[in-house]
Amino acid sequence: MKKIPCFILVGGRASRFGKDKTTLFYRFLYIKCRTIFKEVKFVAKRKKYRNYPFFIEKSRIYAPIFPLLELLKKYPAVFILSGDTPFLSSLQLGRLRSSLRVARGNPLVGVYLRKRDWYQLKRRAQTDYRLQKIAPDIPIHSFQLENINTLEQWRKLKNFLPPYYKLIARLK
Repeated sequence: MKKIPCFILVGGRASRFGKDKTTLFYRFLYIKCRTIFKEVKFVAKRKKYRNYPFFIEKSRIYAPIFPLLELLKKYPAVFILSGDTPFLSSLQLGRLRSSLRVARGNPLVGVYLRKRDWYQLKRRAQTDYRLQKIAPDIPIHSFQLENINTLEQWRKLKNFLPPYYKLIARLK
């Protein structure tokens, strides 16, 4: 399972944030993930960043369950990382990968397996697009799972970041 590819979801509309929030985080997330995963790609409906690998999802619906189903058709296991959760440490990313689980409280962070999760995902996609309680989870410190939804949230949180996170605070 060391060859599990990582896919960073950056396909949301970011309507509450006011602009594409993942542009604040994408370089940082990509570099962090490349230290842990051999293959790292962004996932969206179109290629957003030049010089970075992308998986272009086919669904017209904005819900992460659809690209996840597409990815599990191609790969037996995938690591999913929400593009708006930049505080997750490399240690926790590695922990999730090795445990083959998702983060408790954020099913958009962790490992999904075709054999274990495919049937439930396919069934859920017909009625309810949420990913809760599909894959087994593991507790992660809640700050690391913080989902940045507004520019105001970002401004408040970036002041409390450890020094190594200050790098992403400079991205505008």
